[in-house]
Amino acid sequence: MPAVQTRFDLPPVQPPDVDFVEIWSADTPTAAIEHLTRIEQRTSHVTEFIETANEAAQAHTQVQDSPVTAASHLESAITRHVTRLRAAIGDNSFADTRQHVVAFCSTCSSAITLSAKYPDYPFEHILQILGEAEKDDPVPEATLDDISTILQTTEDALDFIDSVDYEHPAVDQDAWEESITLALEEAYPEALRPVSTQLSRLDDGVWEREDLSAYEWQPFERLVGDLYRDEGHEVTVTQSTSDLGVDIWVSDRDRRLAIQVKHYQAGQTVGRETLQKLVSTLAKGDADEAVVVTSGDFADTAKRYAADFGDDLSLVGSRELVTRLSESSIPPEPA
Repeated sequence: MPAVQTRFDLPPVQPPDVDFVEIWSADTPTAAIEHLTRIEQRTSHVTEFIETANEAAQAHTQVQDSPVTAASHLESAITRHVTRLRAAIGDNSFADTRQHVVAFCSTCSSAITLSAKYPDYPFEHILQILGEAEKDDPVPEATLDDISTILQTTEDALDFIDSVDYEHPAVDQDAWEESITLALEEAYPEALRPVSTQLSRLDDGVWEREDLSAYEWQPFERLVGDLYRDEGHEVTVTQSTSDLGVDIWVSDRDRRLAIQVKHYQAGQTVGRETLQKLVSTLAKGDADEAVVVTSGDFADTAKRYAADFGDDLSLVGSRELVTRLSESSIPPEPA
């Protein structure tokens, strides 16, 4: 407690002494119990205050050690919160006040940590909002909740970006960075909704192109079928190897897709000849759309050929496939 007193320039706070004379001289047992209850409440408040003030002191130290200019505003804000909590000892508002102080100090700590870890992002506005807390009025609970949401989602997103390759197809890093910047500058958590949604989709595991190489051709066909099924389609994986080049039939309301699957290693490409055989299903009216899915890529000749058919012939290469698998509920198989 002495360190807390010094840090926040507060007078000492001690648990109340039990006045047995007052208890014994109480008019009724109820009055004696009420007196003991008040003592118990204040004792509990003092203990909780010391715990919370120590946590606040740690956040205060973190602020003092931070090189971020805007962090200096937080020192007095944290002190005001601790002072307000001390004044609430013994009052019925103590629990709510303590909850607010704990949340405030935790949010300050998170903001400082993230601003130091990711100096290229505009945390200054968030720090300024927190630093001005209670100069006039307390930061509303809703605002504090918004800031906490922004910081948590930002941390999850930036940590995720750090954990995958910059060019990973499942992450549009530029779009994520724009959303994070807008959320921080405007204290607007809704800007992070697309990022949060995509993060939740990626919770089951992020696929890499190398994961596709772990499959043999038949399990790979089943994987592609599982993906379309996971996306809400009716799927039939064919058994014949000569079914007009069709490996999977997909029914989507009033449309039928004929899918050919090519399991290639990285660097291998699907050429025009493969597409020509599959297109015969369109000519016969067996399918409304033909799709070629590969774990490799497509040759330029195949891309030009597909372009002539517009939406009737689609190409799904390894990049798009990895993105869709990462956003599905299908986890990557162990290598």
